[in-house]
Amino acid sequence: MKRTMLLAFPLSFGLAFSALAAPPAPPRGPVELDQGKPPPGASFDPGTASGAGLVNGAPSRAQDQQYGASERTGADGNTVMGHSLVDNSAFLADDGILATTPEFHTVEKGDTLWEVCDTYYRDPYLWPKIWSYNDQITNAHWIFPGDRVRLTDPFDRSPAQIEAGPSLSFTVMDPGRATRPSSYTMNRFAYIEDEQLEQDMEISGGAQSKVMMATLDTVYLSYDPANPPIAGERLAVYRPEKKIRDLKLKGDRDPKPSETIGYMVEITGEVYVTRVSKKSAEAKVVASNRPIERGMKVGELRTRFSKVEPTPSDVTDNGLVVDTVRDYEISGDYHFVITNLGASAGIKRGNVLEVVHKGDAFSKKHKLISPYDEGHPRRVVGQILVLEVQESSSIGVVIFSKREIEKIGRAHV
Repeated sequence: MKRTMLLAFPLSFGLAFSALAAPPAPPRGPVELDQGKPPPGASFDPGTASGAGLVNGAPSRAQDQQYGASERTGADGNTVMGHSLVDNSAFLADDGILATTPEFHTVEKGDTLWEVCDTYYRDPYLWPKIWSYNDQITNAHWIFPGDRVRLTDPFDRSPAQIEAGPSLSFTVMDPGRATRPSSYTMNRFAYIEDEQLEQDMEISGGAQSKVMMATLDTVYLSYDPANPPIAGERLAVYRPEKKIRDLKLKGDRDPKPSETIGYMVEITGEVYVTRVSKKSAEAKVVASNRPIERGMKVGELRTRFSKVEPTPSDVTDNGLVVDTVRDYEISGDYHFVITNLGASAGIKRGNVLEVVHKGDAFSKKHKLISPYDEGHPRRVVGQILVLEVQESSSIGVVIFSKREIEKIGRAHV
């Protein structure tokens, strides 16, 4: 016998249900929603916007970027796996990622080359290419806040970049063609050898009972009778600051100071010789940047070198950068350095010395070194223009440097 199941509801539920209006029958087939209008049988809440909302609105967000295996088809039709570094034009995207990329990025705390490439090129695996643009970054894992990282190829600049305005430029330095300052000035410092220090005059006294003298004071100069001063001369007042010693290298050991080859001196003022007597000369202090005292030396010093043009050398010799004018441990462009190559080695004013490295630049002690191992190719890392020549030494200015020049750098002419 076939049975029929009946469902019974409480009376109260039935009364509540009968009070509701019957919903309209759902339409057959897909319903096309009109933007800004509710779907059939519905109304918008007055407290909300009149738009269709996120669900019914047209998609406005960009599609998520998909990353997959780095597989592509090469020009020859073969499948290529892995990343390939190509010209910058290959990385131009529709939104102009590379077109709007600045020439330099200033490193902030937490930055890495991986993240910099991901930010500007949307591909962190391009960090070796960025590294190749920045010779100053010796270790790709170490960049520091404030560093400027070049983001574009310095040798492949578009016309738009060239016309945009002044920026850093990269050129190959040639002593015969490069544009350089017409003069080089060392300001308050100078370099002299032993012979000049012994011959120069000395402040022996003053017209007033002062321990220290200054501008407009009268001083007296003791001098060598064989080399007396001339009234009307304007001479420098200086004091020796430190001895400059030659360096001797022995194997891989640190260089050892050798004999004194000169003095670095500091200029403290200037005097004008007014008259010369038998035992001393009278002079007026016309300038002083430090107190002038008895015992200080007086003589002619060269602190400004003008119209020094590079001239070919007649000799070939090797030497060392033994010291710097400002006591820097390392030097760069337009810093003054002292070498142990002088007139006795055939060096002349205007000669260009090359700073050369050979062999591995890495140090197990993590020290900045100037490698020079025989049998390895030579690397020119800098050039020094000779400004003044002494008997066994010379002073020059760094006119080109690819890396830091250390005190014991090898100098070749």
